[in-house]
Amino acid sequence: MIGAGELNRVISIQSNSPSTFTAEGEPVASWSTVLTDIWAKYEPLSGREFFLAAQRYAENMVRFVIRYTTSITMTETLRVKYGSDYYDVKYIKDIADERTNYELLCEKIIA
Repeated sequence: MIGAGELNRVISIQSNSPSTFTAEGEPVASWSTVLTDIWAKYEPLSGREFFLAAQRYAENMVRFVIRYTTSITMTETLRVKYGSDYYDVKYIKDIADERTNYELLCEKIIA
C-alpha cells in the first residue's frame, strides 16, 4: 500500500482519440485530458543512449504510481503530462491485483 505522503507529484492523464486523418489516411493525434490533478509517486527507472542502425536513440523510462481508477484502461492510447514533460504510457498494472493503486510504466517523449 502506498502512503499518501509518497504521492507528492501532480500529473494529468490524456487519451488520444484521433478524429481527423491526413490525405494519406494517417490519423492525426488529438489528445484530450481524461484525468487532471492526479497525485502520483514519480520514480525514474532508467536512462540510456544507444545506437541502432547508425542512428542515436535515447530512452528514459519512469514509473508513476497513482490511486486506482476506472477512468483509464490499456485499451486506449494514453500519455502522462508531468510539469512541461509528456510520457507515453507503455503499461498499466494493478499493483497486487487489489484495486488500490495503479503503476504506469512510461517513456519520456523527447521532442
